[in-house]
This record gives sequence, structure tokens and C-alpha cells, in this order.
Amino acid sequence: MLSADQLDEFATEGYLVVRGLVPADAVAAANAAVDRLIERDPLPAGHIGNHAYMGLADPVLLGLQTTTPILAAAEALTGADTLDPAEALQVALSIPPWLHAPAGTTSTALSA
Repeated sequence: MLSADQLDEFATEGYLVVRGLVPADAVAAANAAVDRLIERDPLPAGHIGNHAYMGLADPVLLGLQTTTPILAAAEALTGADTLDPAEALQVALSIPPWLHAPAGTTSTALSA
């Protein structure tokens, strides 16, 4: 699943960006699910900084664990059969001016 170089990078850096791991259609579905979440439960007017939606059981977002290689990639780091799919999840947002983008990206949105 992950190359020796990727495993070494994770061991050295403590994180790993694997571009293209999640297919573009799954990324689009996840982005749409987050958009629907925000529409149903909007942030307070004028809110800036961090905001989290906790304990979610969104089937699209949870489904990423079993319909994409996400769980297999994580187990490549932790060991075979060490992880179970989550039953709930968190969506954490950073609303400007606290701009945060994962290493190597230019956007706070999920990207393929």
C-alpha cells in the first residue's frame, strides 16, 4: 500500500500526505457532505477561528473508511488488523483569519 520511502517519511516527519489516495469522486462527495452539514447547522454570524462538529455519523464521510484505501493506508502505518472503522467522526474547520492548510496544499478544502 505505502512505499518504503513513504513509511520512512512518516517515521521522520510524523505525518504523510498521500496525493490521489482518495478518488476525486469520493472527495467531491465528502465536500458535498460537509457543505450539507454546514447548511443544516451554520456557524454563528461573524465566527472566525476553529469550529468542530463532533460525534457525526454521516454515512458518506464514514463510508470513506471502507470505500477508499484510507483504512488500509492507516494500517500500513500502524500494523495489519490494528484499526477498526470509526462509528462517529469529527469535522474540524478553520475559518479565516486562521488559515490552515495541510502540508503541501494550498486550500483548506479537501482536494484530490
